[in-house]
Amino acid sequence: MKKESPMECKVRIAGLDLMVPVHMNLETSEKLAQDISERILEIQTEGVGINTQRDALRVAYMLAVEAMEIQAEYNRDVQELIKALERLNSSLKELVDTFHLEPLSGDD
Repeated sequence: MKKESPMECKVRIAGLDLMVPVHMNLETSEKLAQDISERILEIQTEGVGINTQRDALRVAYMLAVEAMEIQAEYNRDVQELIKALERLNSSLKELVDTFHLEPLSGDD
């Protein structure tokens, strides 16, 4: 195997040593490899026999689904934040109108 570089690290996935790009840091990269290995093991223990290509494709699909769900949750969170900020902005405008507040001199 080639020598490790700062941009790559050696991980073990499903019993195979692989050189992979470092994601964030070494610990995160190793955790990702461990998660993938666990998913592959789950699939292989379903009793449908071992088929490396099928198993890898199923893991890739499962991870893509998870990534899509995380993205959807993030989008919902952003929308909720936008709505909260809009409500805050409306409340501040009401306060300004109620108390006839004017900007401080020198502020644009």
